[in-house]
Amino acid sequence: MFDSPLSASPYEVLGVDPAVDDAELRRAYRLRLRQTHPDTGGDAAVFIQVQRAWELIGTAEDRAAYDRRAGLTDDGGEWSGWRPQTVRTDTRPRARSYGHP
Repeated sequence: MFDSPLSASPYEVLGVDPAVDDAELRRAYRLRLRQTHPDTGGDAAVFIQVQRAWELIGTAEDRAAYDRRAGLTDDGGEWSGWRPQTVRTDTRPRARSYGHP
C-alpha cells in the first residue's frame, strides 16, 4: 500500500478527504480496520498504519492539531513547531531530584 508509514497522511491511510465530518471519519476508520485486520486476511502492517492514523486524527483536538502542523488549516500563520529557548535569570544551582536533598 505505502512504502513507509511516514509517506502517507492519516487521511490517505483512511481513504477520506480532509474536509470530511467526524462521523464519516469514524465510519471510514472502522471500515479500514475490518478490511486490514490480520484475522480477516488483511495485512498487519497496514492495520498498524490505520491504528496510527486514528491516533493522529481520531479526536477533534488531535485532528485540529494535526491539521495545523500539516498546514491544512488557514489560521493566518504557519506553525513550525519551534519555540524559543527560555532564558534563566536565576543563576542559583537547581536542586537534584535523585539522591540529594
